[in-house]
Amino acid sequence: MAKSPNITSISASFKIEYPNWPSTTGGQMTQIEPARTVSTEVANELARIDFMEQEISKMLTFPEAEAIINKIMNEGGSNV
Repeated sequence: MAKSPNITSISASFKIEYPNWPSTTGGQMTQIEPARTVSTEVANELARIDFMEQEISKMLTFPEAEAIINKIMNEGGSNV
């Protein structure tokens, strides 16, 4: 079996730039762009989801789920 050459060091580098993230140029940090504002449509949808989550968490029973379970239990008999 051949011997591997002696490796004393390994180095690597890479550069990834993302929008609105600081980048380095010549060791200096560049100014970060201000955050973009969320569109009204997205903000409204998030508010609607929050409202629905609060309403669901207040529920003690889930009538639609109970109806499905009762239907399965009645049709399935004792096999379920």
